Amino acid sequence: MASEQAERQHPVQILPMNFRDEFPDYDSLEDVQKRYFLNQLPFSQNGRFQYRTSGLSAAFDKVVLFQCDNRIIASATLIGRHKLEEPDAEGYRRYLQFDVSSIKVFTPVTLSETQKIWPKVKSFSQVKWNLSSAEYSKFEGLIKNTKSVSIEKSQSKKPNVVSNLNLDTNLTLDKFKKYLREIGKSSKTAKNYSGAISGVMSNWAVQHGWVRESLFEISTLRSFDMVAKNIQTLDIFNDRNTIGKGMYKASLNAYTDFLTDLDDTQIGNDISDIILDGNIGETEKTTLTNARIGQGQFRKNLIKYWNGCAVTGYKNNRLLIASHIKPWRFSENQERLDLYNGLLLLPNLDKVFDKGYISFDMKGKIRISANLEDPEVVGVQSDMSIKLSKSHQLYMEYHRNLVFKDKLT
Repeated sequence: MASEQAERQHPVQILPMNFRDEFPDYDSLEDVQKRYFLNQLPFSQNGRFQYRTSGLSAAFDKVVLFQCDNRIIASATLIGRHKLEEPDAEGYRRYLQFDVSSIKVFTPVTLSETQKIWPKVKSFSQVKWNLSSAEYSKFEGLIKNTKSVSIEKSQSKKPNVVSNLNLDTNLTLDKFKKYLREIGKSSKTAKNYSGAISGVMSNWAVQHGWVRESLFEISTLRSFDMVAKNIQTLDIFNDRNTIGKGMYKASLNAYTDFLTDLDDTQIGNDISDIILDGNIGETEKTTLTNARIGQGQFRKNLIKYWNGCAVTGYKNNRLLIASHIKPWRFSENQERLDLYNGLLLLPNLDKVFDKGYISFDMKGKIRISANLEDPEVVGVQSDMSIKLSKSHQLYMEYHRNLVFKDKLT
């Protein structure tokens, strides 16, 4: 109760950041404002501000002032706090969710200027000052050269997502329904899955600023992965998913599979990302590009290591596919080229492994998902196994935990 009262009394809070540690690749505060607050935070991160340890006690729907290098350089409205069950690839365990449309930057405000409004602020260090909102209008009057994120978002009413779908998203919705029917889902299931995505889950995503109108406007796997993870942290998602006996999560998984099936487009996008990456040299770009299309040194290394299909031993290399254990889209560059992050597989086994219908335990024994109908028809046998080295284990553990469809959906 006391903490709730404190939050109501102190709806403005300063969040300190370390310029050198948190923005090592940025040239100046102005660079941080332009590249991070007006681009990366709202678009790449969908308003998701990650942190490893302590966060904020600020109440939701209240203002956070970002302090960096002894200046207040940006502000945004806090709409959520979330804790991840497991650290992500960069070690982050928690994140603050900000309303994307509320993010703005301005001419940096100094300590002395801040003290004129809130005298209690003794210094700009690592203190997360809780401030009264009574003087916030004075702060707004102080700031100059304000720039906001360029996002059109209605504040007056909640959008009717289904009726607002444009032509492109309607086409995607139709394709998704057709895809579900083609993989054996019933008409009822196809309707439920597509309705969950175009309906309530799109509404949640719109309300949090993760999409403009609908989840079906997302056409790339990488973008959808991020938004899907955000959605699954919402309490309302978990409540609805429990009541719906896993239907909402199954819907997200199905749309992920649908986007994954657009292989040529996804590979093309991945190759474009490699080519445009200014942090790697031309030689590494060539190596990564070849690895992405299943050619080059990565494939040669797998052929030499496995000496045939890793599961069946089939020897004709022309028919074997170089497959990543930890998916390409979730791997760092060094992992994408790591011999031990790869299997050489027959096409049918590559497909079911990539889709998460099979995986392998620590001893190399096959695990078959209950979602794979008639596994024998596609050449999957319950007595199959592979020989895993110690160096394979972390990659295969990732596949078992995050790719393998362990539960029936």
